[in-house]
Amino acid sequence: MTEHDPAKELRYWQERALNLLMRREHSIVELTQKLTIKGCPEAVLPKVLAYCHEHNYVSLERFAEMFARNQANLGYGPHRITMQLRQHQVPSDLINIALEEADFTAAKAIALRKIGAKPEPKLKAALYRRGF
Repeated sequence: MTEHDPAKELRYWQERALNLLMRREHSIVELTQKLTIKGCPEAVLPKVLAYCHEHNYVSLERFAEMFARNQANLGYGPHRITMQLRQHQVPSDLINIALEEADFTAAKAIALRKIGAKPEPKLKAALYRRGF
């Protein structure tokens, strides 16, 4: 930004954050990384994150539920999803709730397809990579 008005700069970065959050849920870690990459100044970033949190635009609960549901639909198991949510600094209690609500039907179907196609060591390796 070429302008040096702090209020305008803050509003600009708040709008950038909201544009990201309109597309899908983000964790605080992910939102911080994306705004930093886009050039958000370090002095403005905490204010932007606080604004998003105060107005309930960013929620770890919603992010964890959405992330677990999407990953389960892609065929990933609970161990892999747990690991990925921990990388986003989601607390364990929210991870457990998200995993309880996730439907692992697609993941189980992929696992069952792999059973008939591979010898046991390869099957175990494939299922491990998928998070089972």
